[in-house]
Amino acid sequence: MDATGSSRSDIARRLPRHEADNRVTITLDKSGGRVVRGRCINVSEAGFGAVLAGEVEPGTAGDAKLTLQGLEEPLLLRAEVRNRHGFTHGFQFHEISPEQRRTLMRWVRAASHEDTISMDAAHAMNTEHSDTPHEPGESTGQFPALGDEAEPKDGE
Repeated sequence: MDATGSSRSDIARRLPRHEADNRVTITLDKSGGRVVRGRCINVSEAGFGAVLAGEVEPGTAGDAKLTLQGLEEPLLLRAEVRNRHGFTHGFQFHEISPEQRRTLMRWVRAASHEDTISMDAAHAMNTEHSDTPHEPGESTGQFPALGDEAEPKDGE
């Protein structure tokens, strides 16, 4: 638990999820690199749910090859089984890079608006965002900077 009394899994569950129906392949660390295939049923910034063609015990980690509709290339991510109900598994991402996290965030946002985003478009957005510094307190998108919400600007 953290200082607020929330466990890490409680925090992960608060992230937006998007329903999906995409291929996933997991190469498990245990079982000599056994490969399990299945369908990804939901995705968030923190992990994904999948129905697999076999049962995998919670705590088992592996390399997930997640094929998301609209991305040109599959995402290769480290993931660990956090829970299992029969053949339905909940995975949490581990060792995820900032670029992978941004790609996932953008995919979830785009998918929730029924848009698609290519890997090149996600990479271009990542590059543009990292190349454009923002002044402290400057608004970076649709949300106002702190303290700006009640004060209309001149001419508004």
